[in-house]
Amino acid sequence: MIPKPGVVIDGYKLLSFIGSGSSGTVWQAENVISKELCALKIFPAQGSLAEREIQALRLYRELTHPALITIRHAGKIDGAFFYTMDWCESSLSQRKVTPEELFVIAGRLAEALGVLHEHGLLHRDIKPENIFFRNGQAVLGDIGLVTRRGNASFAGSPGFLAPGLLSGQTAPDAYTDCYALAKSIYCALSGKPPEKFPLYDGPLNEAAARLMRCVLAVCADDPKIHTAAEFLTFLNGAEHGAGKKTGLRLILPIAAVCIVISAAVFFVFFAARLKEQNTPSVKLPKQRPPAADAGPRKTEQQRQRFRPSVGTGGRDEIAVRRGWNERNKVELSRGASGLRKCRLEFETAWNEWRIEMLQRPSENFNDEQKILFKLWRTVEKLLETGAEAENPFGYEELAGLLRIEDPESAELFRKADAAWNVQKQKAIKDLFRSVKKNKTDPETVLLKMAQRDPAVRFFAVEQRQLLEKYKEVRFSGLARAKEEALDAVSRYLKCRKTFLSSLRPPRQ
Repeated sequence: MIPKPGVVIDGYKLLSFIGSGSSGTVWQAENVISKELCALKIFPAQGSLAEREIQALRLYRELTHPALITIRHAGKIDGAFFYTMDWCESSLSQRKVTPEELFVIAGRLAEALGVLHEHGLLHRDIKPENIFFRNGQAVLGDIGLVTRRGNASFAGSPGFLAPGLLSGQTAPDAYTDCYALAKSIYCALSGKPPEKFPLYDGPLNEAAARLMRCVLAVCADDPKIHTAAEFLTFLNGAEHGAGKKTGLRLILPIAAVCIVISAAVFFVFFAARLKEQNTPSVKLPKQRPPAADAGPRKTEQQRQRFRPSVGTGGRDEIAVRRGWNERNKVELSRGASGLRKCRLEFETAWNEWRIEMLQRPSENFNDEQKILFKLWRTVEKLLETGAEAENPFGYEELAGLLRIEDPESAELFRKADAAWNVQKQKAIKDLFRSVKKNKTDPETVLLKMAQRDPAVRFFAVEQRQLLEKYKEVRFSGLARAKEEALDAVSRYLKCRKTFLSSLRPPRQ
């Protein structure tokens, strides 16, 4: 069985593709009898990943809490397992919430996490992308890594891993889940990625101050919070322990002033120390004035550009990425093939480049880092191109327009897509090789590749841009969004027709 929109699995009709991970794919589905929407996950029936998913499923189904996603139905069909979950409209990473709303969300999730821990289970992958909204209420989702505390191995997402877990000093436990939840709350509150912690430049109202106090208490070098119960108690204590509400309002402005003064003192002290460190200990000989034709000379500030050092965080990241590469190599040795093999090879090469950067940082570290992360995003988008990209959310307008295509064009596109999936692997390798060698913007390299190859031009550039435009206007909320979306589809179909015409042999 090949999952695709319209296929019915044990009474559930697949509507649209949502996303994929290491263990399977997730679809929006509809119960053919009740017409109720749900999320349906499909994963292989064999292998260690399947065993882990089934174990997590069995353990998790015993739990009940309003802020835990509900598993409804599980089954097996054509060599694959599947299960259905509540349909959620968005994730915390996609939704902007106020500090007051986030305060309520944090309490709900801490309660749910406490239930998980009381049953001897760990989540191991809490992050904003795995915190969903079901009928407007936050729930903790993505149960693929849920396991018993005594059996827990290293797992999680970069930026949300506790320092002890990164360094290998501690195993996954209740605290590592709390740390990931605190970092998720920080990201939602500040609007910044986890690596910017503890930088916060948003409004310091009551709710924001309480949340930041709690996050700092969890993520400090000597944390005050180690369990979900302590997390919840601290939140409630922050609300009531400061005395009357009017008292808190008096304290906050004073605290804000203290923070500003402390920051200024720290900056002056740091600047003095930096100047002292950069001052040479011996008197340097006077330099000769530059020749008239020597060109502009670098200023002192340019010569003293910051050179990043590896530091503790860098060493931790190197250790984690090496661990990921070891796991990738094990999976590759077991016979991973197709796009899965391509993804693993790319991730391994990308991690090696990142490790190399961290080990030998240079003056161009920041620029190279931007290129490296942009390359990751570009390849992720490349991997999603092809026939499946045409209808990622199952919109009727797009599906209806594509069905009017003549059978000959449909068959030609199917063959072109199969060829592209093979060529895609070579395109990703060529892109990586060129970007690393020349330290060039990945999108610029991709456009040059598109000039030479019509398949790259259509799948990697035109299809992606026009379908992204389609999704953008469909989500914009504008009154004319439907018209703009259909216009984007119309332009995409023209590009599609031109591409297919280039593949047809000339008539004799």
